[in-house]
Amino acid sequence: MTERGCPAFTLIEVLVVIAIIAILASLLLPVLAGAKDRARQSQCLSEFRQWALAMKMYIADNDDYFPRERGVNNVNPWPVVAASTNSDVWYNALPSEMSKPSAAYYAINSQAGFYLPQSLFTCPSARLSASNAAAYPNFSRAMNSRLIIANAPTRVAVVRDSARTLLVVEAGVSGESPLPGLPSADGRPHVKWDRPSARHHGFGNGAFTDGHAAALSARELVNTNYFEP
Repeated sequence: MTERGCPAFTLIEVLVVIAIIAILASLLLPVLAGAKDRARQSQCLSEFRQWALAMKMYIADNDDYFPRERGVNNVNPWPVVAASTNSDVWYNALPSEMSKPSAAYYAINSQAGFYLPQSLFTCPSARLSASNAAAYPNFSRAMNSRLIIANAPTRVAVVRDSARTLLVVEAGVSGESPLPGLPSADGRPHVKWDRPSARHHGFGNGAFTDGHAAALSARELVNTNYFEP
């Protein structure tokens, strides 16, 4: 029984209210998800600007030479990343310019930490394969391998158009589908036009040799002019 003067809701009224709430939720959830994705893309782009600045600082400190783009070809296992002979590879050379731990640090001390947001190695929207992420570091951000000749450091002078030549770009990882017509991505730390990622609703972020960062469409990401020095 209800108290006198306080009539109860009928079952139909309750069902109507629930239906209205469900409709509002169905309308709001995609909007909220889209806002979250845009926030992730914005965060990712900001971090690419940090990588661009770190690269410029490294080049200035090393006689205008780029760091190497990899320790070995294809994926770089944890022992390769940790090897002292690979201290001049971008994933070990650039973080110190940002006062961040190198990839070698994570390889030795905390492999799981490699994937935390503060490491700056992993895009917040990357969809990683859990088994492969544990087996070796999956780089969802990778250096443009066209800047290096025969795995030897080259000078920034080789770049003809710094505003259109990528330094670091979003790269596909083993848990993601590749762009149409491209080979499967595997999380290697060096890519060119064949393994970039457009994981932000058809766009992928990149940092250029002149220091700026920008979001590129899938079509732009497979444009060889962005990778050729």
